[in-house]
Amino acid sequence: MAFVHTDADLRSLITGARDIIYACDARGHFTFANPFAVEFMGYPEDEILGRHFLTLIRADHREVATKFYGRQFVARMLDTYFEFPAGVKSGEVVWLGQHVQ
Repeated sequence: MAFVHTDADLRSLITGARDIIYACDARGHFTFANPFAVEFMGYPEDEILGRHFLTLIRADHREVATKFYGRQFVARMLDTYFEFPAGVKSGEVVWLGQHVQ
């Protein structure tokens, strides 16, 4: 169990996590990606930040993802889970499970 006492503690927890942690703006563009997300996806940080999240979802799942995240965002649904195939820079497709909070 981790105890977070300061902003620095929280920052350290997020940057050291071995999970993909990111944030997007209201339009769906990445504003933050932790080091593990950058490493896992294989893109340099400057190629991730500002990019729309749908560009990383396999084309045949983008419509489903758009509907899911649209409902999640508009209804402010918390504690949701969604799985989708994502493309990493190498061209490999990996399935990711995402817990949205």
